[in-house]
Amino acid sequence: MPLRYEIRLRGRVGEHLAAALGLEAEVEPVSTVLSGPLSAPGLRDLLVQLEERGLEVVELRRLPDSPGEVGQRREHEPQAADRRGGGAGGPHRAR
Repeated sequence: MPLRYEIRLRGRVGEHLAAALGLEAEVEPVSTVLSGPLSAPGLRDLLVQLEERGLEVVELRRLPDSPGEVGQRREHEPQAADRRGGGAGGPHRAR
């Protein structure tokens, strides 16, 4: 099931690119925000395409599924200490 994501890119990117990728674009003075539903493989493919185009991803975040989810932490999501590597599981390293 696709989840909604928001991807902030450094620089201004035309809406034609967003349309080609099947996403919405919000062009800001120094960045562009792409958003839309993506499956896990679709998100990976998008990140590869952006890298191949030489675009720098500044921020990537999953958007809430519904208004009721805002501010709620799901049980399977790590707590802040776990994301920093200070949780009970010890340090975490990116692969």
